[in-house]
Amino acid sequence: MKPAIEGGHPQRKTFLVFGKPDIHNEEIEEVVKTLKSGWISHGPRVEKFEQDFRHYKNVSYALALSSCTAGLFLILKGLGIKEGKKVLLPSFTFVSTANVIIHLGAEPVFLDIDEDTMNVSLDEIHKNMDKAHALIAVHLAGYPAPVSGLKSKILLIEDAAHAVETYLDETPAGKIGHAASFSFYATKNITTAEGGMVTTEDEELYNYIKIARLHGLSKDAWKRYDAHSTNSYEAILPGYKFNLTDIQAAIGIHQLKRIEDSYKKRKKIWEFYTNELKDNKFIITPNLPERGRHALHLYIIRLRLNTIKVDRSFIIQALKHENIGTGIHFKAVHLHKFYRNMFPHIHLPVSEKLSNEVLSLPLTAGMSLKDAQDVVSALKKILKYYER
Repeated sequence: MKPAIEGGHPQRKTFLVFGKPDIHNEEIEEVVKTLKSGWISHGPRVEKFEQDFRHYKNVSYALALSSCTAGLFLILKGLGIKEGKKVLLPSFTFVSTANVIIHLGAEPVFLDIDEDTMNVSLDEIHKNMDKAHALIAVHLAGYPAPVSGLKSKILLIEDAAHAVETYLDETPAGKIGHAASFSFYATKNITTAEGGMVTTEDEELYNYIKIARLHGLSKDAWKRYDAHSTNSYEAILPGYKFNLTDIQAAIGIHQLKRIEDSYKKRKKIWEFYTNELKDNKFIITPNLPERGRHALHLYIIRLRLNTIKVDRSFIIQALKHENIGTGIHFKAVHLHKFYRNMFPHIHLPVSEKLSNEVLSLPLTAGMSLKDAQDVVSALKKILKYYER
């Protein structure tokens, strides 16, 4: 059967968007209520979302922010990371994980990954730990990073952008390190369109981020302008504009309520993909942890490029012609131009290999089994047609 890119019929009539958010009427109604309330920025719905998330993660403190990136930045700054300090991180992540280190004047130390989990290699951590002040552990795709017990040995920050439902053994992401930052971007398991959340047990860090996220003011706007306020406030430190809004929190409140139902829906899609693709000679399917819990955020396959005549870019275009969107997670950070120029001699063989092989298939709670069947049928058709 010919792929659509070769003149065949597309697998689907409508385009399957990669990472399309699963929005229900509850979110829409809550946003409308927020718009009618007269208070649309940081206010009571943000505080409710923080409280709900704190209870869900069973942590002492949760702070809503404009992004996971903002959260990582404020965590590092609040914990004293600055010029002259080194921070370990896997190169196989999104560039924002490294960018925040650069913004603070610190130095990123890129580590290679384990080929089976795509997470940072524990051997790499141990080899480099004595030269660093902190480690950012990325729970890639929702798979728990192998950092059990490291909190007592190094300042441990979790990049939990993919990991709302992740557990490392019995410990939820958000309580594994000294602090964690979650993402609620449009494609994430919980979305607020843009947004993030920091969790921590560190009261001093919590107090710093609470002030720093909103200009360094002693009161946020909700407290300055509510019916009981005297409108008195001070700038305690030169802060940032990193707050979440009530409009965004209105979405997140209901997304969080449905989190386990959404997880079950994604799990069915994940299991279907694996059952259909695990024996396919052209690809490698992702693993699940033996202990703990994978958040099932991304279904990342690896193309066996030596078995096909075309490269990954062509496969992506061929799937687009079948009306199926895909993603790439990720191109290793040290391969990007800015970081290549800064660190020209870094060689991380596993990260570099996987950077050319990985391809993320659609995986959301809003997908149907028919959607997943279309993805598998189109992928099999394309790979078979271009068999080497």
